[in-house]
Amino acid sequence: MILRKKTFIKPVTDWSNISGYFKRHERSDSSHFRFVEMADNFLRVIRNEKPSISDSITLTSSRDLQIGKNRHIMRIIIENLILCDRQNIAVRGHTEERGNSMAILNYAASEDEVLSKHLTQLTNEKAKYTSPDIQNEILKIIGSQIRENIVRDCNKSDYFAILADEATDTSTKEQVSLCLRFLDRTDNGLEVRELIICQVIHIRIRGVKQCYFICSYVL
Repeated sequence: MILRKKTFIKPVTDWSNISGYFKRHERSDSSHFRFVEMADNFLRVIRNEKPSISDSITLTSSRDLQIGKNRHIMRIIIENLILCDRQNIAVRGHTEERGNSMAILNYAASEDEVLSKHLTQLTNEKAKYTSPDIQNEILKIIGSQIRENIVRDCNKSDYFAILADEATDTSTKEQVSLCLRFLDRTDNGLEVRELIICQVIHIRIRGVKQCYFICSYVL
């Protein structure tokens, strides 16, 4: 026998199937269950045990606003480190507060209210993201991204070569510069790209040992 859809809207006369009515009445998709849940949520809001819908919307908006500010601050800090690295500017000075990175950030903060509040009105519950450990971690992440992009572009090329140039510095130490050369496919056709991989100091070695030494830095 098919049970009626509207349970207990009309008087129950089919007592042989009363257990089926009760089970359907208690299901999570029943109207009774939804109304009980709504009443429970209402009482929890009245007792301040749960935020109301309007409070939840306000909290969500505040959270989204804070996320946007944090991303804005992190973008400026990352771009600042990229600028220092690209121009070979030392990030830190004798102290963290007097470093080049902080000097550039403070200059940028003079025209950026969000960054200025972050650097000057800092509480103990927040991080400034300008400590040496954080700076080193950000630089490592940037380096990993650069390497991944270079490897991706190099893998697309049919040919590549590794060039090594040796020279002696003023302290009579031999230094080897490693350069990666490959064909890059662009919208204008094939272009030769040359990228300095690294500069290393090594002892006087030749032949197979020198090849092994170079490969240990490349691979």
